[in-house]
Amino acid sequence: MRKRSLDKPHCTLHGGTTRRYYTEVLHGGTTRRYYTEVLHGGTTRRYYTEVLHGGTTRRYYTEVLHGDTTRRYYTEVLHGGTTRRYYTEILHGGTTRRYYTEVLHGGTTRWYYTEVLHGDTTRRYYTEVLHGGTTRRYYTEILHGGTTRWYYTVVLHGDTTRRYYTEVLHGDTTRRYYTEVLHGDTTRRYYTEILHGDTTRRYYTEILHGDTTRRYYTEILHGDTTRRYYTEILHGGTTRRYYTEILHGGTTRRYYTEVLHGGTTRRYYTEVLHGGTTRRYYTEVLHGGTTRRYYTEVLHGDTTRRYYTEVLHGGTTRRYYTEGQKKKIAPPAQWK
Repeated sequence: MRKRSLDKPHCTLHGGTTRRYYTEVLHGGTTRRYYTEVLHGGTTRRYYTEVLHGGTTRRYYTEVLHGDTTRRYYTEVLHGGTTRRYYTEILHGGTTRRYYTEVLHGGTTRWYYTEVLHGDTTRRYYTEVLHGGTTRRYYTEILHGGTTRWYYTVVLHGDTTRRYYTEVLHGDTTRRYYTEVLHGDTTRRYYTEILHGDTTRRYYTEILHGDTTRRYYTEILHGDTTRRYYTEILHGGTTRRYYTEILHGGTTRRYYTEVLHGGTTRRYYTEVLHGGTTRRYYTEVLHGGTTRRYYTEVLHGDTTRRYYTEVLHGGTTRRYYTEGQKKKIAPPAQWK
């Protein structure tokens, strides 16, 4: 075995530059070469290289130090048709950047992540590209204190695209944003948000196919209170909006359904209140310059009041009043 001592490196000094060459050669087909160090002014460069026996080669890192900045370049090459390249790391003050790249054999390529660390904030950028016609791009992750944000994007082969966006925030609060699936002329977007503690909000699902759009809006609030908002279906020139709201305890309010087609709008308003009391409000049909409003109110027990029908066409207004039991109901004051 031959060996050059590492305790007594060969040194060359020229002006403000110092070079130290560290080399070790071991027996047989195995060779190890250690580092070269070049110091010039306030800059230090260290070149670390290791070559192992046979068809396997490993090259380790180069390190450049200048002031409070350190750059480390890590590279590894393995035997045969397989190549792995590892990361570049740049340290400047309190900030660290790590660039991770890996290339695998054959038609498959994987690029891994970039990581930026500054104080208590970490950013990781993940990208992966797979072989053939399939591409997957993964997520960006930002960590700051107790907060984590994940941004997911996936692109799959052919005419199908899936994008997954997710954000998770700190403590007991979670926000999840949308998933989008595109296949041909159909797009599905799923929007969901969950907030902290016992409060949950779920936002809308949107499905687009040709000229039809479906949006499903739902919101659930904390405790025994639930609010469900509207479903909207758009097809051609027709829009349907279904509004429903349910409030806490024994109280239920159901709001309106709206159908829009061309110049015609139909609004169906219904409200149900707690206990034995029910109020049903109006149906409104708008077509061109004509408006029809149908008002009906039912009060609790054996008392029923039926109000009016109103037809407006151009400058003409017709109001029809129907009175139920017990007490006469006058028309609204603004109509007198």
